Order: sequence, then structure tokens, then C-alpha cells
Amino acid sequence: MKPLMFIFLIVALSFAKGEEQPSALLSALLNKEFEDINADLDVLKKDMDEKSKRDTEIVPEPEESWTGKWFPEVTAASSKKPSAAPASGTDGNNMWQMINSTCDDGKQNLTVDWQPNNRDYECDGPYLEPDPSVKATLEQEYIPAAYVARHVCMKSEIPYDQPLPTFGPHRPAWARYGEYTFLPIQRFLHNMEHGGVIMLYHPCTHPALVNKLKKIVKSCLYRHVISASRLVPQDKPLALMTWGWRLLLPNVDTSLAVQFIREHALHGYEKTHRDGFYDQLLVSPAEVVSTPDDQEICPRYKGV
Repeated sequence: MKPLMFIFLIVALSFAKGEEQPSALLSALLNKEFEDINADLDVLKKDMDEKSKRDTEIVPEPEESWTGKWFPEVTAASSKKPSAAPASGTDGNNMWQMINSTCDDGKQNLTVDWQPNNRDYECDGPYLEPDPSVKATLEQEYIPAAYVARHVCMKSEIPYDQPLPTFGPHRPAWARYGEYTFLPIQRFLHNMEHGGVIMLYHPCTHPALVNKLKKIVKSCLYRHVISASRLVPQDKPLALMTWGWRLLLPNVDTSLAVQFIREHALHGYEKTHRDGFYDQLLVSPAEVVSTPDDQEICPRYKGV
């Protein structure tokens, strides 16, 4: 029997006997019961106070710990307010405000990225012979989800830690799409960020192989850039590159090239099909294949 019910029973019996005052036993039981109730209330109040404190406690957010190269100072997940747009002539991420004669218009101070007397597009030896034992390689570079490539004005050089980077800082004014005699990395990286496909070939690659791959690229999409480059390895002298991806080929494999373009084109961080500003050594501008925004990629290769 519960204590309160027992107490009520004693009270009822007392009144039944005609007692006007509760017995000593009843008084003791009542005092004990009230003490227990007060103790329970104290415990409950303490628990509620602790819960309220936990719910309202402000836990500081963890600080950014990334110190990798080219990582933005403020990520998309940061609670800090975004900085104001960069002033004219300073580096930043707002490319539209940076494309000007003070920062970069694609026309001035171009020798910062490339000296014309370097002749990086000329072959100084015999044509390279494809080695049947060398296999094509597909390479992916890890790009952090919050990564934002920095746009750098022409007052500063942009070094890279590998010969053929697939992402990184670049110039605000990207290149016009099409075929070039030579195009610096600092330009075509921006085209890759816009979803473009870059075809590079070693200058000593046999012209028949170069022309075959050119035909594939030009017939697959409007957003393409083609250029010679000594940075392409001689054992795999043909390269297709997109934002974060690189395919190195010892020979032309039509099926592999078309598959790469279909899977990796148009996946850059900045998605725009607008043509660029830089056109030094542009041989032939790109032509629209399906639509200006390349709604259908490689339409001529239905069976591939």
C-alpha cells in the first residue's frame, strides 16, 4: 500500500472513532511524507536547472584548421561576414570586378605568364613514336568541397607545384575558346573552371595524332581550348584536362577520349559558356557544336 493511501486510511479511522485531533502516529507519517516530497522537488528543480543551462550554453565553433595551398581564407561554411569586393588592381574572387586594365584585361603585361621567345610550342627534335606498351592514365586531383580558386592580377606571378595542374589560382580574364599556338596555364585553368575541356599536346607529337584528337575535341563541344605545351610528358604526349581531372594518352583512343569529355566536361566550379577575353596566339575560334551552352556533348559520336 502506498504511503499516502495508508495515511488517508488512518485519518478515516480516526474520524470514525470520533477523534478530533490526529494521532501521534499520523502526525509522524505526515511529516515524513512531506519531507520526502520536498526532497523530490529539490532534486527535480536541480535537474531542470542543469538542463536549462546545457540548452542555453553557447559552444564556440571550431576554428578553421586547413592550411593547404590555395585554400580560401574564408570558406562557405564560415560564420564570418564576406569581405567587401576587391578594389581595382587587387587580387580576389570577384572576376567581373577584376577584369580591367589595372588588374587584368587579357591584353596587358602578358609576359608575366609567358615570354614569347621561349618557343614552348615548337619541336626541337624528331617526332615522338608512340610506345604500344605505355597505357593511358586517368588522374583525379582532390579538390576540397569549400575550395574557391583565387583570381590573381597581372602584377603577380602564379607558381604551380606540378606541370599540369587541374585546379588552382588563375587570371581573372579567361581565354577565348578555340585553338591556340600556345596558351599559358594561368589562362586555361580559368576555362577549365568554367567547365571547358583543354587539349594539350607535346610539340613533337606526330601531326597525324594531334589532328585526330583535335577533330574529336572540336566536334564534341564549344567550350574547348587546344594548345601545344612542352609540359606534357613525352611518353604520353596527348592530354585532355577538365576541372580536377586529367587524361594522358600515348596514342589517340577515340572511345576513351569521347567518354572522358562526356563524363568530365561542364563540371567546373563556375558554370558559364560566355567566351573569354584573352586571345593572344589564337589560331581559330571555337564553333558551336550543339548549342552555345553545350547541351549535348559529342553529338556526332552516338555509337561511342
